[in-house]
Amino acid sequence: MEMHEVTMLVILFLTAAGFFVMSYLHFREKGPLLNNSALFATEEERAKLDKKPYYRQSAISFALLGVIFLMIALAVLLKAGWLYHGVWIVSLATVAYAVASTIKLQR
Repeated sequence: MEMHEVTMLVILFLTAAGFFVMSYLHFREKGPLLNNSALFATEEERAKLDKKPYYRQSAISFALLGVIFLMIALAVLLKAGWLYHGVWIVSLATVAYAVASTIKLQR
């Protein structure tokens, strides 16, 4: 394995780990709420906002992003090109979840 592959693997695994940590924190409702609905809300709206569903939405999204980066890292490590098909499937599922859950939360 060449040096650029090792560097890429380290970056991919660290990125996946970062997303999993953010997911864990959001499931625990700890730390800053990294959700567009909360970030773009005014101070008054943010004070009235029930943050629990937004933490959950962000936690699931971060977990799915962690899975995507983990799958990419494994594809590079194992030289298994077929894993990229799974990456596309999880990526589409992540986008579909984000859109569907945002619509559901807006109601």
